[in-house]
Amino acid sequence: MIQDHLRRLPDSGRTPVAALFLGGFEKTAELPELGIPVLEGDPSSVIPQVVHEYAISLVLDLSDEPIVDPRARFALASTAMAAGAAYSGGGIELAPPSRPRLAERPTVSVIGTGKRTGKTGVSIALARHWRMHGMNPCIVTMGRGGPAKPLVLRAGELGSAESVLDHLTAEGLHATSDYVEDALFAGVDTVGTRRLGAGPAGVTVHDDFAAGVEAAISLNPGMIIYEGSGTAIPPAHADSTVLVTHSSLDPEYLSGYFGPFRLALADAVVIVGSDGSELAQLMTRIAPHSRTFTATFEPEPTVTVDGRSVILVTTADPATGALIERSLLALGARTVRFVHSLSDRSVLAADLAIVTSDDLVLTELKAAAASVVLPLVREVGADVGFLNNGLVVEGGTAELAEHLESRWPADAPSLAGQGTT
Repeated sequence: MIQDHLRRLPDSGRTPVAALFLGGFEKTAELPELGIPVLEGDPSSVIPQVVHEYAISLVLDLSDEPIVDPRARFALASTAMAAGAAYSGGGIELAPPSRPRLAERPTVSVIGTGKRTGKTGVSIALARHWRMHGMNPCIVTMGRGGPAKPLVLRAGELGSAESVLDHLTAEGLHATSDYVEDALFAGVDTVGTRRLGAGPAGVTVHDDFAAGVEAAISLNPGMIIYEGSGTAIPPAHADSTVLVTHSSLDPEYLSGYFGPFRLALADAVVIVGSDGSELAQLMTRIAPHSRTFTATFEPEPTVTVDGRSVILVTTADPATGALIERSLLALGARTVRFVHSLSDRSVLAADLAIVTSDDLVLTELKAAAASVVLPLVREVGADVGFLNNGLVVEGGTAELAEHLESRWPADAPSLAGQGTT
């Protein structure tokens, strides 16, 4: 039956060039004769090789259960799309995301398994590293709250964080979009862009990311970091990609669904959280091509907390808050209290009623920080500062950066092998 179907394919404009045998020797004692090369092996390595060797545009799945169960089918589709081919089988057709090369300089894509995994923290840590080593990085972000047209922030022209937020708010802009946080905390030029939606493979419904990259190139950076948003993947080719997730993630979101697609793109995986050992072990099994790093966040206040009564306004849950409290006390804070409702404006104003003029209010750079927290704190007369959740990579950010650099084109500028720490 498969032979008959393959013979009919040219009538629909499709020419079969190779087949991958997935199993089922109970039906045949040897590989079938199909008039085209029939291959065996791990689909995660064979499919990309065949797609590139034969310039394949479509992987046609003619398999069935029990040889290919639903998880294996998602893995096949993910592998095909990551290699640049469409996937079609039994009532489902999936197109690979468009990721054209937009910049003729080193590029790194930071993608995630969802919101609040730590993508911005990873982007900031990498940008700081490359800035300190003279590589003049620029970050291009994509966000649902991004500007209507790509907007550039020049690091050397920014004032205080508070003044930047005030200016952007006065202009009617989302003052705490990721490009603002990146510019303030990484100290590099950034470009903010807007996106709408994100499908299961990270494809947006609409975005102006390419225009943002064009704006970044006009700044003449040494390299560009593409920062994803939520599950949306930057729609551009990157020389290396880092996937960021949290240690609390259900492993099924990496081993099933479209997790294999994200893993196929990733040269490195950063697992953020107090205990990433279980996911790290899983990565060793299902993504041996990708190097895994574990990381935690260390609070970095923009003002001194020594001797102060601190109120931290955050999106973090109480369990994470305990870790932050210990860090702020170690920095000299007299007391630390929390408002955990920064992401819930319906209760945020009421929760901020605890603020007095003697307090120092630290807030994360989130949308409600500019629109709710700053006005209320000023009304009370309390001091205010901002908090960056600084990424601490086990083994050091330099090790992660050098691993990503090793994937860059041979003629690209790189710090690898120059003794960086």
